[in-house]
Amino acid sequence: RLPLTLAIIPSMIVGVADHRFAIPQVNVVEFVWVKASEVSQRIEQVQGALVLRLRDKLLPLVRLADVLGLQRVFENPETGEQLPDRRVSLADRRGELPEEPDNATPRQGDRRTDWRSDHNIIVLRVGKNHYGVIVDELFDIEEIVVKPLSGFIQGTKCFSGATILGDGRV
Repeated sequence: RLPLTLAIIPSMIVGVADHRFAIPQVNVVEFVWVKASEVSQRIEQVQGALVLRLRDKLLPLVRLADVLGLQRVFENPETGEQLPDRRVSLADRRGELPEEPDNATPRQGDRRTDWRSDHNIIVLRVGKNHYGVIVDELFDIEEIVVKPLSGFIQGTKCFSGATILGDGRV
């Protein structure tokens, strides 16, 4: 028997900077994958805010790491090590890449073309509003048991509860 204070919610498990979070599946509209080489065409900055060009509409974007105050990281294409990501804007167009022939080999060590710099974006719906959330990893959809947060941290705006995943992580 489960106490009435618990809820079972189908959720998308996402990863950001070695942390895992659950996003209720009822709010998920779709997943968008933006290749690193397409960022300059699909992600722009409008009045200081990131937006994704999705089917001829502009969708506001937020980075989950920034919302939660986590240090963003990226994987160095040459060494494979995790390094702090100090880029302010994904829409940075500095140093546009020159056109290469189709049979050219990908540039080695360039984050703008490396597959590890691809962006996973979850399009969410809250009420009538849609927006995109940039995450590092997409894991799986799981039905999780959510326990409400204790009284002294219930005022947080980002979290609505906690769960223990199958691997023991909270």
